[in-house]
Amino acid sequence: MRHEGYRRKGMTIVEILVTLVIIGASFTPIIGMLSMSTHKIYWGGDETHATILASDILEVIRGAPYDAFFWKDEEVGMTLQDIFKKHPIPQTHDLDKYDSRFTIIADVTAAGDLPPSQLKRVKVIVTWKDKKTDKPRSIALVSFYGRPR
Repeated sequence: MRHEGYRRKGMTIVEILVTLVIIGASFTPIIGMLSMSTHKIYWGGDETHATILASDILEVIRGAPYDAFFWKDEEVGMTLQDIFKKHPIPQTHDLDKYDSRFTIIADVTAAGDLPPSQLKRVKVIVTWKDKKTDKPRSIALVSFYGRPR
């Protein structure tokens, strides 16, 4: 028999289910943001790695003798192996340190209207496939340098 001051001391299954739905709905956007931020971290890591590789290749080309790279048609689109063949101190372990996921192409051309003996333009393009979406990504670095005095 119930008396007038009786109160329930528990929750019904409906109240528990409603609470779970509210909690689940509030965490769904958070989980989506975490997933997207993880993807951005991987992409940013790849982009940073590609930038370091491109910068490294720019320095390899600029560190070679000035006349090692000419402006012939075959110079456009040099692969990593071509660059290291022209470098005065070829070292196989230098070539082995580059990640095979990244494709590196370099162009050495005359810069502007100046005579080729004056200024060179070096463009390094690094491409790779995104780990998550498998879409191709790329970065390009350009540098100019002249004959040493």
